Amino acid sequence: MVTVKLNITPITNYCTENTQQSRLFSTVRGRLRRVAASLQAAIRFRRFSRKETQPPDWFVDKSHQDESADQDDGPEPACWGHHIVVDPALPSHYKWLMVVSLAVLYNVVFVLGRAVFWELNNAVPPLWWTLDYACDVIYIIDTLVHAHEGYLEQGLLVTDPHKLRAHYLRSKSWRTDILSVLPTDLAYIWWLPYECNDNKVPCSVIVRLNRLFKLPRLWEWCERTETDTNYPNVFRICKVVLAILVLIHWNACLYFAISYAIGFGTDNWVYNIYGPKNSTLA
Repeated sequence: MVTVKLNITPITNYCTENTQQSRLFSTVRGRLRRVAASLQAAIRFRRFSRKETQPPDWFVDKSHQDESADQDDGPEPACWGHHIVVDPALPSHYKWLMVVSLAVLYNVVFVLGRAVFWELNNAVPPLWWTLDYACDVIYIIDTLVHAHEGYLEQGLLVTDPHKLRAHYLRSKSWRTDILSVLPTDLAYIWWLPYECNDNKVPCSVIVRLNRLFKLPRLWEWCERTETDTNYPNVFRICKVVLAILVLIHWNACLYFAISYAIGFGTDNWVYNIYGPKNSTLA
């Protein structure tokens, strides 16, 4: 008779190990669930406490109040029923500055030149009158534009016309703008512009020298161009050359005026207008 002995000890040990692992996994899973539930509860509590204790956003509240006030009261007409607000960052504003700069440059060159060189002033009077008063119109429009240019306040563009005008009056620009558009041409009533010859210098157009008070707008356009252009060095060179030419022109005008005051042809230094040499402006 054959006796068979089965060794069941390894099987029993294997089952015991599986049971222990299952219990361990169950324990870990339960703890992870409790931790996750605790985290979710903490997050909910934190969100709830934030909603309860969050300080009011004064900027948003103020903007909503301003919008509601504007909707309730309605916009007040600023100029012929329209609000005038100019954004300095727009390309159209840059182009307008270029137009103003051309008008300023015209006055810089020709006001003093026509005041001293009477032949130039008497050459084409209708053209000079047209250009003079066209520049005056540009100056007046630019004063209106300058008074309504937007500015940044706490990073936001101010568009309220009342604030824009108040900010403009607090600056120094309004003084030069007003001085540049003063009607000094009224002096033509008793100082006739066509009575200009070698016996009466300077010419009456000298009363328009106040138009040079608009020079800051020319400088503003130059700064904008120098900042925006892809060739700032080239523009700086052109600006320096233009400044040198204007200074040479003013120097020639001053020399001619001094020669007139001393007397043309009285010595070798002054301008000789009567002799065969240098007998004309050419």
